[in-house]
Amino acid sequence: MATFQTGRDRRRLLSYLANNKSTKSLSTKNDDDDDDDSNKRKKRRQQCAQLVNKIDRKDNERKSKTHDHCKNRMKKFNRISVATTKNDNEQLELRKDVECFLRQHQNMEKINHSDCDEDFELAHSKKFKHDDDDDDDVEQFEQRSQILAQRAHQTLSASMFRYLNEFLYTHSSFEARKCFDSTKFQKYHQAYEHIMQQWPLKPIDYIIDQLKQRIRPTLMNRLVMADIGCGSKPRIAQAFPNCTVYSYDLYSGDDSSIISADMCRLPLDSDHCDYLIYSLSLMPQNLADVFRECNRILKSSNGYAVIVEVASRFADFGKNNNTNHTTSGKSLMENQKQKFAADFENFAKHLRQHYGFQLIEYYLLPPNDYFVYFILRKIETINLTGSRGPMMIQLKPCVYRHREPPKQKND
Repeated sequence: MATFQTGRDRRRLLSYLANNKSTKSLSTKNDDDDDDDSNKRKKRRQQCAQLVNKIDRKDNERKSKTHDHCKNRMKKFNRISVATTKNDNEQLELRKDVECFLRQHQNMEKINHSDCDEDFELAHSKKFKHDDDDDDDVEQFEQRSQILAQRAHQTLSASMFRYLNEFLYTHSSFEARKCFDSTKFQKYHQAYEHIMQQWPLKPIDYIIDQLKQRIRPTLMNRLVMADIGCGSKPRIAQAFPNCTVYSYDLYSGDDSSIISADMCRLPLDSDHCDYLIYSLSLMPQNLADVFRECNRILKSSNGYAVIVEVASRFADFGKNNNTNHTTSGKSLMENQKQKFAADFENFAKHLRQHYGFQLIEYYLLPPNDYFVYFILRKIETINLTGSRGPMMIQLKPCVYRHREPPKQKND
């Protein structure tokens, strides 16, 4: 057993032992703290490694899905699309988790994420676009399709117009009114309007100009006109708003100012109109009935019929007459005009003898003399009673040449 010489020695020993005990305790505590820090750092490194592995795994899965998706798109549509929004959102969430973990543990060893960042930037910066050449091809194909559709529609419209036009020239007005309907009427006049726009001179415009020059403005409100075969638009009524104008055609269409009627049986009183206008409307085969109705409606004094027709329709009119056309020493154009003048004079004589009309004037319309403009004045009222009427009057119909199919060669 230890003995102390003095009390001081005992106190020194106790102090030494106390210091030694605290030193050992501190050393043990420091060792434990170092072990805990080492374990924490190790655990943190493992967590970072797991997150990085998770990022790499997700990135590989995304690349694989993107590759498969692009491959399928190439097979089906020959186009490439970007990665889906869902994968992008997952990658952004993972990246946010890593950045948050690094901010909380700044004292840990730095991990190089440059490769991971580059992968992120590469994945999100590459936006696959549609091929411009494919878009141009699609637009060109659509334009060609529209052009072909328009051409086909125009061809069908022209064919329908030729059929209906020939029907009107080769049948009576009664048959035309019976066989036509509103749909055919609309298609016919749509095609007619399209064709008329290509003419250098429109007959109806020429008639309007001539009437404005002929009629004094002070007499406009006294005159009564009838536009026979006005078409789809009442142009005479629009040009002369101060006059009383009746507009007639086979069908009225959508315009309420156009009256549907047979041109041989118009709902007008006798001696009622000052002017009757026929712009390319002397089409039916029963022209005798047309001129009889014209004679009935026009006033006995100063009643006029203003007409524009195709000049070739009057060719060889009254061909059984003994008129001889000399052609020596003259050009072809002069001979044609001389022949037309002779044929048209025969037509005028026929109207005067049998229908009570006198030819006032006529002109071949420029620039190609395709149409003839003439004015008839009523000089007498013909007798419409009895079984026999005036002699028949016949003009050449405007028909189109029918193409014969090519003959097949026999082997």
